[in-house]
Amino acid sequence: MDYLSREITFKEKNIDDFVLTDATTVMLGEGASGKVYSYISDNGEKLIIKMMYSGEWESNDEFFKDIVWQSMIHNEINKLEKSVKVLGYNEYNDMDDNHYVCFIMEYYEEYNDCFSFLDCGENWSREIVSPYKRKDNFKNDTFYTVDRSLKLCIVKNIIESLKEIHHVDIVHGDIKTNNIIINSSTGDVKIIDFGAALFIEDNRKYMATDWTHGTLGYRAPEEDNSNLLGKSSDIYSLGVTIIEVWTGDIWYSGESFKHCRNEVLKSLRVIEKHEKNLGSILRKCLNMDSARRPTIQKLDSFFQSYA
Repeated sequence: MDYLSREITFKEKNIDDFVLTDATTVMLGEGASGKVYSYISDNGEKLIIKMMYSGEWESNDEFFKDIVWQSMIHNEINKLEKSVKVLGYNEYNDMDDNHYVCFIMEYYEEYNDCFSFLDCGENWSREIVSPYKRKDNFKNDTFYTVDRSLKLCIVKNIIESLKEIHHVDIVHGDIKTNNIIINSSTGDVKIIDFGAALFIEDNRKYMATDWTHGTLGYRAPEEDNSNLLGKSSDIYSLGVTIIEVWTGDIWYSGESFKHCRNEVLKSLRVIEKHEKNLGSILRKCLNMDSARRPTIQKLDSFFQSYA
């Protein structure tokens, strides 16, 4: 704790009544570097707890270096408006004496992850004719029914959020619908899970890393092939995410980059058939040559005037 208190940019936040097995604690998912729980404290405060387990690292030194690195990333993210903020940190030992460091984050009552929203049965129908359809488990056509104005609002807000992040020279490294939470009533969004994020130093195009960032199906070819990560890598992932929001198609079970890309392109061709200009800029986002992808500023400009 002494080391963390010297190096981490956040203050310690009390979570003495936090217990993994307690009914007030619910696991929400697993991010790039830890498991995430919702938690209600004894005084009724609702929080999100991201737990990072030291045993998943080769050494305590490497573990603590990553904790400090993530605290530096979140110190910058906390200055932004459209990303989930970290309120503090603490340490936790479970009943088996496993050691965790916890990041304590804001809880958003009206928000759910975008992946679950798109896959919700209420957003699909067999009765409404739509250009966006898929086969369900019963081999019947189902049609995506999310209102177009809501889709456009969600996409604009995702772009605005990523623009903030890129402005402070941070690459998220794992943009996908699972890492975006939305208020489905308003279309407002927050980007979450910065466990794979990097600072881009000295205006570099890429940073070379020693592990593969991102999620198969969303990550760019340079990430998949060479562990290179840059702002243009986020643009590729954003393009996939926008296609997913626009068509409702979710491609999560591909076995290779090529297989996943083929699924993405199938959905992109549906968009191109019905909305040529939108399809054109999304195809640019998916360019295998990162230098040919648009910047987040160009995407923002396009969608601000798109109707």
